[in-house]
Amino acid sequence: MARLARCAALFAALGLTGCASDTPNALPSGDPPVASASVTAAPGTPSQAWVAVLDTAADPAQLAAPRKDVLHELGNVLEGSVVVSPGSCLEGLPADLADGYVLAIQRDTLQDVRALVSLLSSQPSFTGDVTILCSD
Repeated sequence: MARLARCAALFAALGLTGCASDTPNALPSGDPPVASASVTAAPGTPSQAWVAVLDTAADPAQLAAPRKDVLHELGNVLEGSVVVSPGSCLEGLPADLADGYVLAIQRDTLQDVRALVSLLSSQPSFTGDVTILCSD
């Protein structure tokens, strides 16, 4: 019951953050997005985001099951915020995470990233701001 109340409070806060923004937060569905760009940047231009890297792999297919697990823990409502991206597309990652692919929570603010991470059973290997160099 406490977890449900915490989730409801988190989603209410995230909803208010989205409503306060002058641009909508698009959350695509379907297959894992690769290097999902921030909605505030024009297509093809670098954009800023906050990420929490949860896992890495040489092959993005290896991150499909862990991504589903993370979405399950978050309640499947923030699918577009849980991304699989080439590490090389996220400038600002530590060098050991830039090779291959990363599974990450990606949001516009550090507070949003921290709130989502607080709902997970495992902690990220890296949390920080990055420049997204690629878009899908």
